[in-house]
Amino acid sequence: MALVIGVITPHPPLLIPKIGKGYLKGVKATSSAMDQMAEAIQEADPDLLVMISPHSPIINGAFAIRMAPSFSGSFADFGRADIGFEVEGDRDFAEALAKEAERNDLGVVSLEGGSFEISFPLDHGILVPLHFIFKKLKKPLVSVSISNLCLADHFRLGEVISALSKTSSRKIALIASGDLSHRLSRSSFDFFDPRGEEFDLKIKDLVSKSDLGEVMNLDPILIEAAGECGLRPLAVLAGAFSLLDYKAKLLSYEGPFGVGYLVATISPSDSIDKKIPDLGPATLARAAVESFIREGKVLRGALDKSNPLFTKRGGVFVSLKKGGTLRGCMGTFLATKKNLAEEIVENAILAASSDPRFPPLSESELAMIDYSVDILSNPAPVEDVGLLDPKIHGVLVESFGRRGLLLPDLEGIENTSDQIEIAKSKAGIRGDEKYELFSFTVERHKEK
Repeated sequence: MALVIGVITPHPPLLIPKIGKGYLKGVKATSSAMDQMAEAIQEADPDLLVMISPHSPIINGAFAIRMAPSFSGSFADFGRADIGFEVEGDRDFAEALAKEAERNDLGVVSLEGGSFEISFPLDHGILVPLHFIFKKLKKPLVSVSISNLCLADHFRLGEVISALSKTSSRKIALIASGDLSHRLSRSSFDFFDPRGEEFDLKIKDLVSKSDLGEVMNLDPILIEAAGECGLRPLAVLAGAFSLLDYKAKLLSYEGPFGVGYLVATISPSDSIDKKIPDLGPATLARAAVESFIREGKVLRGALDKSNPLFTKRGGVFVSLKKGGTLRGCMGTFLATKKNLAEEIVENAILAASSDPRFPPLSESELAMIDYSVDILSNPAPVEDVGLLDPKIHGVLVESFGRRGLLLPDLEGIENTSDQIEIAKSKAGIRGDEKYELFSFTVERHKEK
C-alpha cells in the first residue's frame, strides 16, 4: 500500500491525567494537539502503526525491532502500574523491515520476545502517544528503537520504511516520538543552555516550511547543546518522506518545565505548485529562483525517467554571480532530497534568499544573475594529499561533528594546502586539532 501519514509527537507522561494532575494546565496546548494528531491518524485509516522511540532498547551499532506477537507496558516507572496497554504486533512487517534494513547495510537486532522482551516492556515514548491514538483507533504496532548510529543512518532507515510501505499490503502510519530540547530554562531537569531554544525554533521553522530534510544539515554543536531526544526519530521521518511530496502541519509547540514539546502531522500529497521543466541543471536553478521570487512558488515535479536529474541523487551546490562577483552559494555535500532536480531547486532558492553573507535577491537583480551548479561525487577518505589537485578535487574536513567544505577550481585557490586551511576555518577547527580529510569531484554546469 503506502505511507499514509506521519506524525511528530512528544511523550511527557504528565500528559496522562492521572499522572500529570496539577501539571496539566502547563501542557494544555500540547494535550489538545495530541488529540488532533490522533484524529488525523484516524482519518488516514492506517492498517499498521510504525513507531520510533528514543526510549526503546538501544543496541550498540544497530536498530532494535520488536518481533513478539504482542507487547505490553505500563507507567509503573511513574507511579501508575495500573495504566498501560497491550498491543498486537505485526511480525511479518517487522521481519520484512529487518531484512530490508540489513540489505541496505543497516545493523538490526531482533527482540524476539521471551524473558529478554519482558525485561524491556513498552516504554513511555510509545505509551504516551498510544494513550491518545487508542482513543480513536487500535491498530497493530511495529516498534523500532533509535540507535547510536549516525543521523544519516536514521534517515536511510526512513527511506527503507517508505520503500517497504509501497510493496506492503498495509497502509502505514509512521510515528516519530521525541521531545525537543531539555534545556530551555533554569528549571529544566537537565542543565540550562540558551541554545536549546535556538534548536527548538529551528525545528519548528523546518516543520512549518515542510522542509524536514534540512534536519540533516543542523549544526552538530547546536544539536549537542540542545540536549534533545527527538532528532533521530525525526530523521527517520524525514528519510521516509524524502521520497514523497508532502505537507507538514504544525499543531502546537510549547516549552513548559524546560522541555520542548512539538506536535505535527505529515501528509503525503500528489499536488504540486508547478511542474519542474525538463531543463539542464543551471537553467533549472534559474527557473527555480525566478519562480520563487516572482511568484512565491517552489517548483515541484513528478519523476521523469527521461531526465537524469529526476532519477539520480547526490549533493549539490548552487552558486549565483552578479557581474562576476559571488551573490550567493548554498548546498549540501550529501543528498537530502529524492532526486537531483529537487536538490537543485532547494539550494538555488536558499542561495538567493538565505545565504547569510548577502541580502535576499531582489526581482530587479534577476536578469543580472549567472548560475552554476556543482553536482558532487560522494566524499572519499584521502590517503595521500599529494595526489589532490585543487582544480579537480574539492575537500571536506571533519572533527568531532564539525565540518568544513571547499569546492574545487575556485578563483584565487592555487594549492591543496590553502583549500584545507580554508575548510578548517569554516569548520572552526584549530591548527593543532586532529581532523579527518575527504575529497570529492564535481560536475560543474553553467548556462549556455
